[in-house]
Amino acid sequence: MTDNWDNVWKKKKIVSDYSLKLYDFLRGYSEKLDKNSDVLEVGCGSGGGLAQFKDHNIVGLDTSEEALKLSKQYTDNLVNASMFDMPFEKEKFDLVYSSGLLEHFKIDKTREALMEISRVTKKTGEIIIIVPSSNCIWYRIFKKSMIMLNKWDFGYEEDYSIRKMKLLVKGTDLKIKKFFGLQALLPMSTNNVEVLSEKYRRLFVGIEKLFPFKQYYAYAVGMVLEKN
Repeated sequence: MTDNWDNVWKKKKIVSDYSLKLYDFLRGYSEKLDKNSDVLEVGCGSGGGLAQFKDHNIVGLDTSEEALKLSKQYTDNLVNASMFDMPFEKEKFDLVYSSGLLEHFKIDKTREALMEISRVTKKTGEIIIIVPSSNCIWYRIFKKSMIMLNKWDFGYEEDYSIRKMKLLVKGTDLKIKKFFGLQALLPMSTNNVEVLSEKYRRLFVGIEKLFPFKQYYAYAVGMVLEKN
């Protein structure tokens, strides 16, 4: 699995449409946090998410050496470790977030990871989890097509409805504060294919903020969690 993700990050050349939406969302959270807040990204990938928290104490965790090499341009606080057994003390972080990682495991295993994320989050902190949405039609068509063409690079991947996300949290020490969605429009770029340049694609970031109830139809569905 780690070798597969090393290959994914080696091929990454473009800031995708989804990444632009994600970074804008994370910047909004960064602005709400105190300057001395401790922030952890679980599955830091290229490090673009970490860059949105440059005014805070940021830590990136990943098992891919290629991902950690990319993230190093944003911070030296990088850890090569599994999300199932993170080398951090209990209740260390004010914010822990993850996008593009938990969906690559069966739901019972993902719940284990969620409990480990909860362990390292402060009682007053928040957790943000973002996964692909079961309700996004163009995502499901794209994924099925890539699998049929033997061009799907991302291994096993679950998609989630709001109902399924509630099941994921059930039985943990967490409660859901809110749901949200990211990337409602058809993408004009992936990590390695670009239809429109980033300059023009950035315009869609502002436009998409006008779309209501994106958690029901956008590419990704997310939830903000807090401890009971």
